[in-house]
Amino acid sequence: MSHTSQRRGLDPSRPGQELLVLAMVSKPFRNKKGIDEAVMGLAAKMLEHGRDHWPKWVNDRLEEASKRVLRSSLAVAFTDVKRVENLLNDLKVDWLVRNKEKELPVSIVLTGLQGDTHACCQKTGFKEHTYLHSLGFFGRVHDLPSEDELSLITMCGHGLIAKNRVKHLVSSIRKGELTPEEAAEDIARPCVCGIGNKERAQEIFERLAKRR
Repeated sequence: MSHTSQRRGLDPSRPGQELLVLAMVSKPFRNKKGIDEAVMGLAAKMLEHGRDHWPKWVNDRLEEASKRVLRSSLAVAFTDVKRVENLLNDLKVDWLVRNKEKELPVSIVLTGLQGDTHACCQKTGFKEHTYLHSLGFFGRVHDLPSEDELSLITMCGHGLIAKNRVKHLVSSIRKGELTPEEAAEDIARPCVCGIGNKERAQEIFERLAKRR
């Protein structure tokens, strides 16, 4: 179960808008010798292939970043599917081979539209072994925020983007106190996972601010 699975707002008519790469190490292997180097090696590859969004604490001090934190998971949001394809092809060259030889299991999960994830695997020669689909929300859905608001709120799988914060930022944009770009930066800031898509968030804020 990935904390990225409840994201909303992607449109099948606009493929390639977002693809998340999430790497995880299962608990029994988090203290295995060499696992730190494997995850840090992956982080370096993600930087090399131009990740679009990244946890600020990793970006600022990659070499000194807490290996205890990196050992469990690492996630990055890409807004260019081609970059993800290049990343996966690069990982096959030496990173994946080395991890298999040393028996260092690092699981990689792609989150996005099924068409995007499938096409990415097809082009890079990887075979999908598991699909996790979100069926959406059921029950008294009329009490939920609007779809655009949910698209922003669900960008953080740990619930750090509050409904009232989104409403406040939209109000600030309407008053001319903030730009949509600054609002997108604001909601991305508390996400230590780095899965906030600031490009898509800016577009949504622009749309919300035009409504009355």
